[in-house]
Amino acid sequence: MAGTAIVIGLQQLKSLLGIGHFTTKTDVVSVLEAWYPLNFVLGCLFLIFILITRFIVSSLYFIVN
Repeated sequence: MAGTAIVIGLQQLKSLLGIGHFTTKTDVVSVLEAWYPLNFVLGCLFLIFILITRFIVSSLYFIVN
């Protein structure tokens, strides 16, 4: 069951980070050619936004209670 969750998570990260297709080659150059830098930056910014929002909401929860 955990293996399935890992595969699903990696597939979602693949699209979030802008990787168009996975390569069967394992050298660094082939792997770097498979992703787009702008999509990677946008994906990282979205993850940072989610973490900041989570932090703000949790701190507001402690202030209210």
